[in-house]
Amino acid sequence: MWNATDSRSGVPTLTGAPRDCDVTLLLKPQRAAWYLARLAAMSPAEVVWRARRAAGFEPASPLAGARPYWSGSPWRSTLLEALEPARAELTVDAERIAAGELDLWGHQVRLDPHRIDWQRDPLDGRASTARSEPVDRKAIWELHRHQHLVPLAAAAALVDREDWAALCLEQLESWIEANPPSEGVGWTSGYETSHRLVSWALTVPLVAHWAAEPLLERITESYVEQTRFVAVSPSRFSSANNHRLMELLGLLAASLLSDHNTGRDEIWGELERESALQSFADGGNREQAAGYFLYVLEILSLAAFMVREAGAALGSLDRTLESMLAWYASVAGVDGELPAVGDDAEDRPLRIGYFPPRRASGVAARAAAVLRGEPGLIGSRDVPPLRKSKTLAESGYVVFRSRLEGEPARIVFDVGNLGFGALAAHGHADALAIVVDVGAETLLRDSGTGSYAPGDGRGEFRATLAHNTVVVDGEDQAEQRGAHIWGRHYTTVLEAVALGSDVEYARGAHDGYERTAAGAIHTRSVTLLKSPHLLIVLDRVSGSRNLEASLVWNLMPGSDVLRLSPRFGALAVAATPGATRREEEGRFSQRYGWQERAPRLRWSATGREVVFATVVSLGRDRPVHELVLAHRDGISRVSIGGIARTILVEDWIRDHPVVDA
Repeated sequence: MWNATDSRSGVPTLTGAPRDCDVTLLLKPQRAAWYLARLAAMSPAEVVWRARRAAGFEPASPLAGARPYWSGSPWRSTLLEALEPARAELTVDAERIAAGELDLWGHQVRLDPHRIDWQRDPLDGRASTARSEPVDRKAIWELHRHQHLVPLAAAAALVDREDWAALCLEQLESWIEANPPSEGVGWTSGYETSHRLVSWALTVPLVAHWAAEPLLERITESYVEQTRFVAVSPSRFSSANNHRLMELLGLLAASLLSDHNTGRDEIWGELERESALQSFADGGNREQAAGYFLYVLEILSLAAFMVREAGAALGSLDRTLESMLAWYASVAGVDGELPAVGDDAEDRPLRIGYFPPRRASGVAARAAAVLRGEPGLIGSRDVPPLRKSKTLAESGYVVFRSRLEGEPARIVFDVGNLGFGALAAHGHADALAIVVDVGAETLLRDSGTGSYAPGDGRGEFRATLAHNTVVVDGEDQAEQRGAHIWGRHYTTVLEAVALGSDVEYARGAHDGYERTAAGAIHTRSVTLLKSPHLLIVLDRVSGSRNLEASLVWNLMPGSDVLRLSPRFGALAVAATPGATRREEEGRFSQRYGWQERAPRLRWSATGREVVFATVVSLGRDRPVHELVLAHRDGISRVSIGGIARTILVEDWIRDHPVVDA
């Protein structure tokens, strides 16, 4: 059991290592701790299942004996019709790819397109085995997903470029030669291989008529072996997050290429069930990570496109996609992007626009187009964000919206739990955090993801300190037990919410600090006053003994500590007992694999009960000149001067505060 190869990471482990952390590269004490943490996250049923896997028992494949048919089906003409609207963009991208240019999260990579070394990291050029420290292997995995071949093949077919088709076929043959079945980084996991199943399903039919018969047969044999590998290497139990959905998409693509759609009904049935299990009723994704919400939305919309084009009904997936699009519209900002909560590695099942960054609005537009029955894979129109405030109680978000001097303001209050399943792998310890945007400007930020490399700040980006909330006694709200493992999950409760008027309000609490010596509870209330435009955040932390509570506000790079942006926002804080203020810097990542330093403000106070009052003046040149906080007998009173005298009274029990503005 301990020496089995894990179906997701391809490393000696309990057959359960998150693929994003190569545990073979950790030091022995770290490995031992990781194994124990991973085992603790498993149910007895999962332990039995993994033991059977380690003993050689493989699940049956729904695609046993199925072989792809690259020609002679309507799939090629379907793809050409779907990709035709992007002809110009695909042609430009193909020119660059044919010249050896690839893109990894905005890093431009140059390779010899005729001599790709599939065993070397495309970013640093090092061999995949020449590692002595924990590293992020996502770059080499991205190369092996073959997503760059899709625009190359599409453009070759659309503009009749035989040389581009020949390059596609040359790279496919090169990969097959360099990656024999079950050997090397090309066979890291069923999850990674499933991306290649999709890429080949979209590439090979477009160039197959240019291929010599012996090469086409080699491609077919490799595809059959990869399909079998995905089928018998499922992500199950605590590993069954977005990975399982991607595996099912890969198998679905393989089934649609085979004669009589072998195994399609079984695969589709599981895809429907898994998508429902991983989604909240309001459409949010249970991973509590905006980037993975978009990833799943793309997976499901591409699956819907495939099945619809095969003439089958979408079943319950229709409703799942509709609710996800409604969630997107409820949360998206004026630029169409989602708040950067949780992990985001920009994973994608398909990159039609290969070089531009992923845009949430584009993902949503394509999903909406599929639901409308449009023939293309290119969204014809965006899904507009809602203009009204919205409570998403199941997924745990309250979104406040207003208009400020002609520009939309958005405040997202996170009252959700940690993440999905026992691992909560892609969640961050960000209970009760908020982010604030006015127009396209972010005033109070999330810190982002950084990368998945354990030695590259992974723990810092997931930590409570990296989010706009309260830290108690220097601890995270949950225990980090590995790069993708959380222990002692917290529970968050939305206690009250009142939207739809000039005074909007929400209050939530979580129990993440009950495990500390002080047994603390953190409660936060958020009040948006639309006239004057004030955001008032009250935090109450109480425990059984003295504790240190630290209120954290993370600012954008270049922000002045007194101004949140060049045009909007001024911030003031008061505390009882009195707090010390610290100006510092923290890690900030706007895209996966990119990091910089950005300002962070921290106020710390000590006592059995600590209350903070934060006032953000959202308008232009409207500082808060006076802020007074008093707390007595369980009631907090905030007096604000400077713009207009405003008094807010929060008794922490009522469904809304008393406001005199």
